[in-house]
Amino acid sequence: MERTSRQKREKELDRAMDLLINVNYRGAVCRRKVFYVQFDNKSVDSSHLICEPSEAEGCSRCVPIIPNVCCDIHHPLAFSSCDTVVPQLPRLPIHSRLAKYTMGPQEHKLCEALEDWRDQKTVEIYGCSHLIDLSPTVVMDNMVLDQIVDCAHHEKIKVIQDLRKEIHWSINNNLAREVIAIIHQIIPILLYTTAPLQQHPLSTTVNTPISGLPQYSSLASNNPPAGTKKVQKCSTCGQPGHNSEFLHLFSLYSHSLTLPFDQNVAMFVHCIHHGYLLLRRKM
Repeated sequence: MERTSRQKREKELDRAMDLLINVNYRGAVCRRKVFYVQFDNKSVDSSHLICEPSEAEGCSRCVPIIPNVCCDIHHPLAFSSCDTVVPQLPRLPIHSRLAKYTMGPQEHKLCEALEDWRDQKTVEIYGCSHLIDLSPTVVMDNMVLDQIVDCAHHEKIKVIQDLRKEIHWSINNNLAREVIAIIHQIIPILLYTTAPLQQHPLSTTVNTPISGLPQYSSLASNNPPAGTKKVQKCSTCGQPGHNSEFLHLFSLYSHSLTLPFDQNVAMFVHCIHHGYLLLRRKM
């Protein structure tokens, strides 16, 4: 119980500090008033009169000095140089969710290679004393090393951008390239699982017209426009207006007539229109 109350007191903010920070929201109009009340300056306001009672203004050495600048509330321009702007950091990219796995010989070999690499880089950058005193974690800590091994197992690190996305590790490009080279040397990763797409410019060749052949504006010009009835053609003679069955009936009908050919055609069409041909065939 005593431990809980102690932790609670440590988390609570002191009342004077709370008033000093949030003076604008506590009804006070001056930050100096917080110091005035907290340190009980009212009790010493008349001490200079006691020190030198013969003088009307009291002791010149003990008299409180009225400052020319009060606080940031009354004189905000005087404290403009103290204003700090906290820049909003860009949001870190979301790293991949990795499934649990059991480390194999390649993962253990990669872990040992990264440990040797960070020892070497610590000596090159900071010196041998830092390797002994601070350990190689100044270059790469253990959590980053474990994350690199996990991502390498799942083939998530292929280029520098992947290393920054998955690990969120602030490292320069030269060191990042060395780390990626170690990863690919022990756990080879295909940079492209399939052949990359190749972009080809569109053909701008214009078909030259051939003399003696009719030219068409488009392939769609051979098709009839929408809403028009398709013209029926005969499969025997290729002429429009009738079909092969029409010619067969006409040949049978024309042999039974003694009229000229043109008159037979007119008579045949007239009979078809009025249904006389079927009647004649039945007879």
